[in-house]
Amino acid sequence: SLCDWSSDVCSSDLQGESTTASHTIESDRDIDINFIGHAEGSININAGTADVIVEGGIENASGDTTILTGGSISTTSSFDASATGSIGGRLVTLSAGGTLGSEGRPLRTDLSNSQTPTRLDATTTNGEIYIQEVNGDLAIGRITAGSDQNVTLTTNQSIRRASTGASSLISGGAISLYAEGDIGNAAESSTILIDTGINEGDLLRATSTIGGVHVKEAT
Repeated sequence: SLCDWSSDVCSSDLQGESTTASHTIESDRDIDINFIGHAEGSININAGTADVIVEGGIENASGDTTILTGGSISTTSSFDASATGSIGGRLVTLSAGGTLGSEGRPLRTDLSNSQTPTRLDATTTNGEIYIQEVNGDLAIGRITAGSDQNVTLTTNQSIRRASTGASSLISGGAISLYAEGDIGNAAESSTILIDTGINEGDLLRATSTIGGVHVKEAT
């Protein structure tokens, strides 16, 4: 018996006779494909005691982005917007021994606008916090500047309490909040909670261009 599998034709000799048989194999059946892996990305950077300088964009619209260091964390920027670093993610956690950004060059964050809920947690042991949300609402979690250092938060839209994770609180020496839209909300559960320092210069400054300001001292 001889078979040509490429053409699916078999021939066999039976007592001097030749028999030809044709077979059909279905090739249009459904094929199940499953992907393995995580539905969300995760970016974790632990720099030890070194400073972290983000020169480009960290993009992670659906996942967690965490940067830990005993030094400082900053993003590059230029006045003509030709070089801008930013730290993106749905949930962004920043922890530094030193400063987060600086007065003239705030650290730039870019919380996701396509995935929810979003949240920013930022903590320093002994350093000021200067953060600018570059594209959308700034959903704050725990913002803590250790050793009575100052906190400044800025966004081109609204500053609001995060809807997930631990309760929101901005803690530091002097606290400055700047937004185009609302800062907090009139509802008690959406009011921005702050904990300013006890020194003479530890004041609250809150400015909204077209929205309302709803802030409450926690202690």
